[in-house]
Amino acid sequence: VFGLNGVVIFSRAVGMVIHSVLMVFLYKFLKKRVSKTIALSVTGIIALTVPKLMFTPDYSNLLMWFLLIYILALTKYYSDEGRNKIYMVLAGLALMLGVFSYPALLILVPVTVYIAVRLRKNIKDLLMEAICCALPGIIGLTAFLIFLRSRMSFPEIKQNIGYLLSDGSHSAGIGVRMKEHLVSLETVLVFLLIYASVSFLLFFILKKKLRLTPVNFILVMTGVSYAGQFVVWIALDRYIHFPRVDVLFAAFYLLFYGAFRKKNRQETADYLLYTLVPVASYIGVCLFTNHPFLASTPFLSYSLIGLALNIKENKEKK
Repeated sequence: VFGLNGVVIFSRAVGMVIHSVLMVFLYKFLKKRVSKTIALSVTGIIALTVPKLMFTPDYSNLLMWFLLIYILALTKYYSDEGRNKIYMVLAGLALMLGVFSYPALLILVPVTVYIAVRLRKNIKDLLMEAICCALPGIIGLTAFLIFLRSRMSFPEIKQNIGYLLSDGSHSAGIGVRMKEHLVSLETVLVFLLIYASVSFLLFFILKKKLRLTPVNFILVMTGVSYAGQFVVWIALDRYIHFPRVDVLFAAFYLLFYGAFRKKNRQETADYLLYTLVPVASYIGVCLFTNHPFLASTPFLSYSLIGLALNIKENKEKK
């Protein structure tokens, strides 16, 4: 009745509802771990960090949504000592749907195994978790293959796979994509150096006056990153996710900081789920899709959750 415009409006409305519901769940989760102000701030930033600046249920946004469901389901599962296996099934289902929306998410299969091995020592528990997580994927893949077979013959399936693999937008080799990513990375590192220099200067000036501790430098750096981001948006006519130092700083700070510090079980789970998972997803998208380096930064945004939790944990230890 409403034509193409009606379809676009409807799809965006559906996407906005799905996105909003997931953000409510994220806020409720964060509110239990950090202050309401930080929970609202992190949720707001993540809510507005989407790959294509639209809330349509396309493959990029679907990957973001399923990735969040996967992370939150595993968080609930491991925080509950694995008593409720339904969360592991939900994580497996979200991972399967994420792979269907973006096959690059297959990189999370070995990551999921690694997380399970790190957080579980009992072989029986590991086998049960493997069954619960893999079952949705096996059922989903079988159903998908049966559906394809009902619509086309095996030669047609093979021919269509060939069309997909020869798609010009995805035919560039990993070497070509890596070269493009490195050029973007150089630009981001320049901004990172500028922001870090300003942050060190502010931290040095305010250290005695406000009695700042090394933990507070993270807050200063984060604040400078967002101030710089607003300046870039206002002063430069560049892509909206340029340079997004905030998410890159959060991810790589946590990646290296968490790797060289002692952690209790809860901190280990937080590190794996909110650092390793976003970083692995980001690497997978950059290496195995045609997504540009900066356009892929939203896939790192869930590391901001890990940054908020890390600040909270460090304050409690002080």
